[in-house]
Amino acid sequence: MAARGGYFAITADQKARLMALTTGADRAEYLNEIFDEVPYQDLDKAWYTIHRALANYPSDPYGLSDEMDAQYASYPLKLAIYGGQDINVDGDDGWILRLIEPHQIADLVQAMEGLDEESLKQKYWASNSLESHCEYGEDDLEYTLGYFEEARDFLKQMAGTGRTVIFLADQ
Repeated sequence: MAARGGYFAITADQKARLMALTTGADRAEYLNEIFDEVPYQDLDKAWYTIHRALANYPSDPYGLSDEMDAQYASYPLKLAIYGGQDINVDGDDGWILRLIEPHQIADLVQAMEGLDEESLKQKYWASNSLESHCEYGEDDLEYTLGYFEEARDFLKQMAGTGRTVIFLADQ
């Protein structure tokens, strides 16, 4: 799989339909079916380095779980990728599905807006390495910063709308 990810902003009715499904694959398929009906923000492969930076992940990958859970992050920045509610109910390894509740989005946006470019660069260099991320370097840093800005802008637009944001990535 491509390991690409993005945010879907869904209504309460769409959330109810999503949560009624019983497998991660069915939930991912439903999100793809409603793709044209909902606000969406692509994060491409930058979600991985965004998560590592916001979670203050150690750059040394040895001894860490492959699951990259939110144990290294604090609220609310951990919500950005892995800190939302895990809704991949059957543990299907093909998908990452995380839910951010509408009332959490404003907290996340406020924390993301508190990060300037220099602090993001420092977080990137501290949380990534060639061992943890094969595309590590100046070009990847710029790629990550661009997608971080788009993610922040998208979440800012969704704050106060009552929409639930779902992070979906294939693995």
